[in-house]
Amino acid sequence: MVKNRFLDDYGDDYKLALKIANLDIKKYPNSTTFLLYRGLIKALGGDNWGAYLDLKQGIEINPEMDLFAYYKGFMAYAIKKIPEATEDFYVYTKKYTLDEKAKEIYKNLQAISKLKIVQE
Repeated sequence: MVKNRFLDDYGDDYKLALKIANLDIKKYPNSTTFLLYRGLIKALGGDNWGAYLDLKQGIEINPEMDLFAYYKGFMAYAIKKIPEATEDFYVYTKKYTLDEKAKEIYKNLQAISKLKIVQE
């Protein structure tokens, strides 16, 4: 989805894609679509914290956007928020019971969460 909207149009120029996404969000600040695009662009560019914040904001605007929970789970894991990542994957796998990949990630996160070295 993000590749079609931004990266196909702008090649691998993440800075330009991010600039366009920022302009879209400035014009439509409550657009979950643009928050998702920008969050994914930030993730592709290595800004896991920024991606996490955009995806978190998207969920706050529309808690029913399950795709946000899926991607936010990855970003929460990347920034070492293991309990939050586990919860995000729980929310996603509860609704999408056939997604075996997400179920496996959820099981792994549960196991990681039980380790004493993991702290939020």
